[in-house]
Amino acid sequence: MKQPEEPDTAAPEPEPQPARRPARPSAAVRAGALLALLVVTAVWGTTFAMVKEALLSMPPFTFLAARFLLASALLMPVLPLARRGGGGRGGEGGPTANRSLARDLWEGVKAGVFVCLGYSFQTLGLRWTGAAEAAFITATSVVMVPALSPWLAGLRPSAPTWVGVATATSGLALLTLGEAAGVRGLGPGTAAGDALAHASAAASGPFGALTPLAGDLLVALCALAFALQILFVGRVAARCHPFPLALGQTLTVTVLCGLAAIGLERPLWGPPSPQAWAALGVTAVLATFLALVVQGAAQRVATPTEAALVFSTEPVFAAVFAWAYSGEALGPVGLVGAAFILAGTLIPELAPGRQRRAGGRKAPAGPGG
Repeated sequence: MKQPEEPDTAAPEPEPQPARRPARPSAAVRAGALLALLVVTAVWGTTFAMVKEALLSMPPFTFLAARFLLASALLMPVLPLARRGGGGRGGEGGPTANRSLARDLWEGVKAGVFVCLGYSFQTLGLRWTGAAEAAFITATSVVMVPALSPWLAGLRPSAPTWVGVATATSGLALLTLGEAAGVRGLGPGTAAGDALAHASAAASGPFGALTPLAGDLLVALCALAFALQILFVGRVAARCHPFPLALGQTLTVTVLCGLAAIGLERPLWGPPSPQAWAALGVTAVLATFLALVVQGAAQRVATPTEAALVFSTEPVFAAVFAWAYSGEALGPVGLVGAAFILAGTLIPELAPGRQRRAGGRKAPAGPGG
């Protein structure tokens, strides 16, 4: 006799729920992230005047080698975090993680060549031009990136981007060609002018006494090198852990600038000046190591446009600090040129439907710091 079927008492399986979107950060968290980025940007801005004064008692390549050696020493202890993270993709440790770590370091070494060129041109240029001029010229790397993208990254810049490039280029011409040294606040009798004359007279090796215009041109080459570095990092950053990528760059700058110091500069007998020690501490600890950590955390919350707008204030901080620190000031034509450069960096960011540029802020320290 067929037994009656018992009713199915098993609970029905729950229907799959759609994946939850990550909660948007609160207004207070976003404000804190933007404030942290603003502090980092202000630190980057202070480095121009501090490095310029440090170069009065310390050769440029020696200074750069010491700065990035200290930054490398600070980054090395955090490498185990990258090993446990499997090269930035959340994997387990082991041989795969070791290969990922070695690959990320190698990508950093390649990017470090551009970083070395950028900081070398910038630091050499600071010996013969003002800190404010150097900051605004360095900022043009932001608009060089989309201008170079069609050839190097296969991206087509938008119309606002080209307007920004033209505006920043006009400002660069005004800043570098439109003023004589006395008008731009670097003439004899000013603190900045006396420092410039001292630095130019003390130049050794193949770098003789140059003019402020030559210093501006060196910093323009720095901006070009930083733009190339941004494009390169933009191609590899998504598959690399940030710590080994940054360490590869700092180690490369240390080695290349150390070799340049040995071959081109006189030995530094005796300890550097207190100003040089202060500049080394600020640039290596604050403007490189801590800035890298803070920037990486804050940009998880802030949008790329918000970060770019905050970063665009760096030359403004540099100009204000240079005036307060050493009495250096831009002349009327220089102020107009600086305003054009600042506008050129902002136009692509504020335009509706703007193109997202490859890469971001250059690692490890940013265009200025």
